[in-house]
Order: sequence, then structure tokens, then C-alpha cells
Amino acid sequence: MKNKLNESSVRFQSEDHTYHAEGRNPQGITPVVNWVFDDTYKGIPANIMKMAADHGTAVHNACEFWDSLKLMDDEYEREVRAYIAMKESEGLETLCSEYVCDLYDDELDFASPIDKVFKEKDGCYPLGDIKTTRNIYLE
Repeated sequence: MKNKLNESSVRFQSEDHTYHAEGRNPQGITPVVNWVFDDTYKGIPANIMKMAADHGTAVHNACEFWDSLKLMDDEYEREVRAYIAMKESEGLETLCSEYVCDLYDDELDFASPIDKVFKEKDGCYPLGDIKTTRNIYLE
């Protein structure tokens, strides 16, 4: 029997970066990540952080543009081609982008979008997180 990827009941509002689900308002996971890795970007000026965030968002959108329409954004061609090559080398096919994961139980109420969910492979759904940082933080 094949596993099925269920649609999440959580809806993400990008305008104000909030989540809503069945009368609940889960908080995003970013504050937790920032708390765990609080020194990662310490000392980097806010304008540099904003430029890096804008670049990351643009690359993320360009990869999503490729996955949905197979069209290349010329400005981010190098990054998108690297993404395509990684998918091909790992035998991955995109199932969906921006899948919102509901991390709710009796004590926790978080939600987070998963950048990429790939088609089932070996009985599971591989997940992808697009990053444009200079260093890869495996933890």
C-alpha cells in the first residue's frame, strides 16, 4: 500500500508571516531555530542580513518557478542549475513546494513550511530545504 501525503489544514499568510488552522494560530518555528543557533549570525550588520535574506528568497522562488513551470530565471540560473543537478543525482522529483507542516500536540503548537517534498522514494517522502548560506550547518 502506498503512503499518501495529506494536505495540511494549516494556512500560511505570507504578508504578515502568520499561520492559521481550525481556530488555532500556530507560531512559526523560526524563533526556536534562532534560539538554538543564536550566535550563527552574530555581528553581521542588518543590511547584509537583509541582502542575504532577499537573495535566498529569490533563489527559493526561482527553484519553485523551475519546478512548477520548467522555466529558468536567468538571474539565478547558476543556483537553479545546481538545484536541478542535485535532484537528478539523488533521483528526486518534486511532489510539492511549501508544504505546511502542522506540529501540533497538547503542549506544542507550531507550524512550518517545508520547502520541498519529493515524490515517494523507498517508502518515504524525502524533504528538501533550500539554503543559500556560504556554510552548510548540518546540525
